[in-house]
Amino acid sequence: IVQYFNRVRFSDSYSNSSFKKRYFEIIYALAGDVDHPFNAKRLHSKLSSLALPDRDVWWTIFLNDSDYEEHNFHRFVTWTQKYGQTAPLSSEGRALLCIAISWFFTSTNNSLRDGATRSLVELLSNQLQLAKHLLMDFEPVDDPYVQERVFLAIYGAALCSKYKEGLDELCNYLIERFFSAEEVYPNVLVRDSARNICEHAVHFGFLDDSLGEYFRPPYNSKFPKKL
Repeated sequence: IVQYFNRVRFSDSYSNSSFKKRYFEIIYALAGDVDHPFNAKRLHSKLSSLALPDRDVWWTIFLNDSDYEEHNFHRFVTWTQKYGQTAPLSSEGRALLCIAISWFFTSTNNSLRDGATRSLVELLSNQLQLAKHLLMDFEPVDDPYVQERVFLAIYGAALCSKYKEGLDELCNYLIERFFSAEEVYPNVLVRDSARNICEHAVHFGFLDDSLGEYFRPPYNSKFPKKL
């Protein structure tokens, strides 16, 4: 099966909407199966390797044109919203579902984006040790729509979590990789979510307030050449 999909994925049949629909149904049905070759790692490997325009053609247009209510995308989002916190998932399986959900954020369908955001909050609540790895997985992805919602969902999960294990590690990662960059990601929504995650950690004693000089504005930014 794997050899078949590898052979046809860039053929004319792969651009066929019915074939593509079935392909993504398989991917999302198996997204959290740790040992299956068609789990979320396969989708992530493909989508993260594409530049934004190519990804839009290959994935986002299909996502936007799909009948969300009738596609198993909707069932996937609904299930994770309902059982994201309580399902008996391994850490790796839960991390795979987080990756699969996060790729819905490329869509301009607000119903899908909002539903997926709530799903990701549910999956990460009381599982904050997974948040750092999700940020690492999506750090190279050049889509501000994705970055905005991934950061926002992690902030939401931090607020909703009774158990804060992993919050300190998450904040240290943000300080070292996000806020210490030559230019802090130039998106006010992303910056605000990242800062508020750290502020939340300070409030609960998981981060020293003296580190605020790193995560509070003003940030390293390039002044735009044209306004």
